[in-house]
Amino acid sequence: MDREWLGEVYRQHRGKVWGVGLGLLFGLGVALMGLAKTVFIALCMALGYSVGCRIDKGEDPVRWFERLFGRRG
Repeated sequence: MDREWLGEVYRQHRGKVWGVGLGLLFGLGVALMGLAKTVFIALCMALGYSVGCRIDKGEDPVRWFERLFGRRG
């Protein structure tokens, strides 16, 4: 296959390509581990992504967790 053609298809259909890839991974996860474990892993990944985005923006993760869960002590 022509690399330029693949790059053009990816640029035009990036969301669809990612959606199909994530759907495939989710389906494989369900088939191999079951629905509950797959959903738990997906939720952990979403939480990690959210925390990583906040760190990239320069936010303090400790303050974010304190706001989310409240300060103890």
